Amino acid sequence: MIKILVISLPMLVCIFWSILLILDWWEQRTQAKARLLFFMVVSTALYGGHFIFFNHQYELMPITDTIYCMANLAVFPLYYIYIKEVTEEEWQKHWQITLMIPALLVGVIVGTLYLLMDHQETQAFVKTFLYQNSTKGLCDLAMIQAIVHTCSKIIFAIQIPLILVKGFRKIKRYDKMVEANYADTTLRKMYMVKTILVLFVVASFISFAANILGRDFFDTAPWLVLIPAVTFSTILFLLGYAGHRQNFTIQNMMLETANNPVPRLCISDSQLDEGKEDRIEKLKNEIAESVEKEQLFLQQDLKINDIAKLLHTNRDYIYQAINIRMGMSFSEYINRLRIDFAVQLMNESPKMTSNEIAFRSGFSSPASFYRNFKLYKDCPPLTYKKSMHPKMEQQNRNLSNSK
Repeated sequence: MIKILVISLPMLVCIFWSILLILDWWEQRTQAKARLLFFMVVSTALYGGHFIFFNHQYELMPITDTIYCMANLAVFPLYYIYIKEVTEEEWQKHWQITLMIPALLVGVIVGTLYLLMDHQETQAFVKTFLYQNSTKGLCDLAMIQAIVHTCSKIIFAIQIPLILVKGFRKIKRYDKMVEANYADTTLRKMYMVKTILVLFVVASFISFAANILGRDFFDTAPWLVLIPAVTFSTILFLLGYAGHRQNFTIQNMMLETANNPVPRLCISDSQLDEGKEDRIEKLKNEIAESVEKEQLFLQQDLKINDIAKLLHTNRDYIYQAINIRMGMSFSEYINRLRIDFAVQLMNESPKMTSNEIAFRSGFSSPASFYRNFKLYKDCPPLTYKKSMHPKMEQQNRNLSNSK
């Protein structure tokens, strides 16, 4: 019973998130949710194949192994497609089919070979190659099937670094665009981005190792199955959770900025038109005047577009003035000002709660205030506050002890 539960754990996690993502998609109808849902459905099929394999249901293996081989080469490209849908404003949709060609091709070849093999050849292949990782005694179609399975592992090994590197780049580029456009990035940046990047690396290495070792390796001792089952269940759960929380995508950004193009991220100081340099320098001073002196940074959910409208200029110029002239992103510029204001409040009103300080400083949530404070002051707000008012802290401690 415990073994069955362990073996089915990754499949159950995928089913769980598939159901929730169906509800998400039904409510939002976004392409990103649809892509992630498809990823979870295919992952369910993949780990369904694992379930059949480890339960030694030999008669089902021709069907489930065909699905497994196809799904194994599809899951990483599908998650990459999801990342592209979240982070990339314009990309050729036909590339989806191109990315899926290896999975489809292997699936068709494996399925066709199983159809052409007789019962004896099939059972010999399943028991010798799939369960013993050996080709001893195999011939004709069974040997070709073994070669196709080996090629499938090689293709999988090639997929991993390519998708890993490209996925990292797209996530980082997207997050930079969010930072360049919004002061409050918490619900807009790719959620749990660092976790996702780490999970990608972990999943890649484990998947690569598991494919090299073969599923037969984990079938030799029941406890060995626990390692990949728990690992992949954890990874899949966190990926599903991150995707469930990720409601903001590049498409939302494009809609919000339809009348004022998103600033280019590749502009450097040397690329500025000489005729515009004076305008940018003047604009930098105008930004400081309106944002800092008039305390515009206290406005919650402030966007770069708000500054552009206020100063009757193009957001591209605002981007150049802040990112190039000031040397920081729009998000960093605004949140540094907010943190400085929060410190001022701490000093002037030491009894004010952290939540009140957070909202009065322009943050949309205490969590965002805490994260930014720790980022720019290298310690939590409470620790900083105690260091500013040590005598008051000691008095509170003495008062508490006397009671």
